[in-house]
Amino acid sequence: MTAAGSGSAGGAAAGAPGAPAAGAGGSRPAPEQPHWTERWLSIGEKVAVIASLVAVIWLSRMQSEADLALARRETTLALVTLSFSEPVFEAKKHVSKEFSKNALRNATLILGGKQRSLPGDLRDSFVVLVEFYNNVAVCDATGACDKSLVDEFFRTDACGFLNLYNEIAKKEIEEDYGAPITDRLSGYCGAAGS
Repeated sequence: MTAAGSGSAGGAAAGAPGAPAAGAGGSRPAPEQPHWTERWLSIGEKVAVIASLVAVIWLSRMQSEADLALARRETTLALVTLSFSEPVFEAKKHVSKEFSKNALRNATLILGGKQRSLPGDLRDSFVVLVEFYNNVAVCDATGACDKSLVDEFFRTDACGFLNLYNEIAKKEIEEDYGAPITDRLSGYCGAAGS
């Protein structure tokens, strides 16, 4: 009974208010404040996370700019491909052939103020080329194309065509359309001082 009594008395004493906790060796110590290096590590970790996020955003922006530059080059190369499509290529060939073959006669007629009427198929070739070169000019003006590639591939041909068009076909074609149809192309060539 002594063992049971002492066990029960020991249990009551341990649970009694104000009694020391078993194994604590007295009162509970206050929670420890983190050492200053731990606080700095915590701040450093936050800064590292923020810096990492900034780096990811910056890299994704750089990727977007690279993607945009690539898209501009691809759009320009699509125009180059289009310049070799049958309608555009045939129109270039037709205009070039007609006016290199009859250059002196045409120049004489134009300078003499006796411009002859353009054959329908030649007129159609001029219109196809105006539409194509206007698209080139719009692509350049809007920034949808790579400016240096557009200039490299098209500026000389486009501005040379515009000069020929203005001398040979402008009056007759624009009478049919009732308005200037080369405004965009004129702006493109004018920007270069051509």
